[in-house]
Amino acid sequence: MDKLLEYITNPLFLVLIVFIMLITVLNILQKLGRGSAWKQIAAEMGLQLSKHQTTTYHDRQLSGIYRRRPIALIESVSQGSNQTNTDTEIRIKINIAQSIKMKLNRVISIGETAQVTGDPEIDRHFDITSEPDWLAQKVLAYSNVHQKLPGLKMGGNIFVQEAELHFNQLGRISDGRYLHYLFDFLADLADAVEVAATDVL
Repeated sequence: MDKLLEYITNPLFLVLIVFIMLITVLNILQKLGRGSAWKQIAAEMGLQLSKHQTTTYHDRQLSGIYRRRPIALIESVSQGSNQTNTDTEIRIKINIAQSIKMKLNRVISIGETAQVTGDPEIDRHFDITSEPDWLAQKVLAYSNVHQKLPGLKMGGNIFVQEAELHFNQLGRISDGRYLHYLFDFLADLADAVEVAATDVL
């Protein structure tokens, strides 16, 4: 009993307990904040919030029509091998030919990079490819896309394939303002791709 009491009153043990409690409280607050952000966006944008769950997997979705386009925000959490993985995806339908493809990634560039936009700041920090090859430059010439592009955070990637625009990133997005930015930026990008791709329809 004395040994147990000595162990419990050990300063290192107390520090560890306080640390674990802080982490737990922060996780709870973050989850509550994320849920609040999603509910607020659902209310403001007229989207539907839904949840799906199994023993090893659960997700929640915001879906509906945004700026006249079907859109879905999906956060997927899977549990396996004692590890939890979370992915966030946004999908937007666009009216383009199935052959149109584009990839946009925010990267840390090393060495020379392709001059896609002619803006050194954007060309230095983004990797952009497309099929046909002229499409990326044409899309990024649109002022709404060009101006909002620097706000795209590290870790996310965007691609256009099979008449859909996809945004993917590992982890959760808890910041309601950033979710608003993503919805607006991706809707602008969808508009730009759709208009630019009319030359090959």
